[in-house]
Amino acid sequence: MDEQPQTHLLALCGAIGGYEKTRDGGHGIYVPGYQAAECLRDIKRYLRQDEQDKTRPVAQLLSEQDLVKQHVAPLLRVMRRQMDAPQEEDRVIARKIVRACLEVLVPLTWPVDLTAASVLTQIQALRGYKVGLAKPDVLAPFLTLVVEALRV
Repeated sequence: MDEQPQTHLLALCGAIGGYEKTRDGGHGIYVPGYQAAECLRDIKRYLRQDEQDKTRPVAQLLSEQDLVKQHVAPLLRVMRRQMDAPQEEDRVIARKIVRACLEVLVPLTWPVDLTAASVLTQIQALRGYKVGLAKPDVLAPFLTLVVEALRV
């Protein structure tokens, strides 16, 4: 992957959000970036490049940056609470961000190409995604979207 797209991709990861310390000095809380959904959609565009490359350089870089555990999972936890917010605008934004997370997770979790030279790296990345996502509070926003879509 060229340096310029790589730098932009890393900037997008950082702009999704980050941890801020609490007033009492306790564990930091994850605060979504102002344009988290747009950053995730831009990352999705980069992931489309991986369709043509068996080594999946974009997915590999995102795995090295621990995108799922450092940003997507914490963001989904925050959106879970925001989906129940009293203000409709907050709920709409939360749904938009949850959908954007899903749109990034789909290509990240594509089946591994067993003929690729990076097969072990891809398998390790998939295992890392499972560790980051296989928690009820992380998966709950996706289930909420499904239930809402099935309502009559």
